[in-house]
Amino acid sequence: EPVRRVLSFLRESSLHQYERQADIIVLIDRGLESLNAALEHRRDTHGLALGGEVFNETVDLGLSRSPETCSLWLHQAGELMRETGFDWDCGDSATSLDRLAQYKIAILACGDFIYREDADALRKFIAGGGTLVFGPGRPFMDQSLHRNLQIESFFSGAAPLSDYLAPAGRQQAISLSLIQMESPHEVARLIKTLGVSPRFTRSNTNLDMSVFNNREGRSLLFVANSSERPQKSDIFFKG
Repeated sequence: EPVRRVLSFLRESSLHQYERQADIIVLIDRGLESLNAALEHRRDTHGLALGGEVFNETVDLGLSRSPETCSLWLHQAGELMRETGFDWDCGDSATSLDRLAQYKIAILACGDFIYREDADALRKFIAGGGTLVFGPGRPFMDQSLHRNLQIESFFSGAAPLSDYLAPAGRQQAISLSLIQMESPHEVARLIKTLGVSPRFTRSNTNLDMSVFNNREGRSLLFVANSSERPQKSDIFFKG
């Protein structure tokens, strides 16, 4: 009965007309995903131009940030944003420029390398007015693990988070569109500083929530309880 009621409600509400209007997109570097899969399953590198070698437990590419470290960074950033009440969409570093342009902020989990074409799209995203926050690494190589001057120059122009969040009067001349965040612990504060506010707050962070809107101004709130117990929460919406 509950399932039938939900399906009936969704049909009557014309769910296809609703969209989540997120200001943030969270990206995982696709090269890291391929490398992580190769290391976990001892397989070829799924398109990474590393010579086609098969990885084993002894492989050491000399990277300053492992795929596991980048995944942990991404997980921690997501948890902190979720607890604060931010909503976001997901993608990878190959996300098209047209889609990136729909967001104010892109948060990229990356290590020492990135695909050349992905770096070009992110550069154009910033040129169009977007803000890129990346970490924990700072890419300086392409997908062949060769040093790339264009990639290195682009990412080395980033402002470190510590400078960006420095008290007024002590801030340096920094970029407002390219920010390196080695630790995700200040991600919520940074996003608020960049002019994006949570659409709601809740008293119980065990619940996942997302707001969808249609063109007529109606909103749907989706709430998910991943725990095994019933949950209660107060929800406060801005405005």
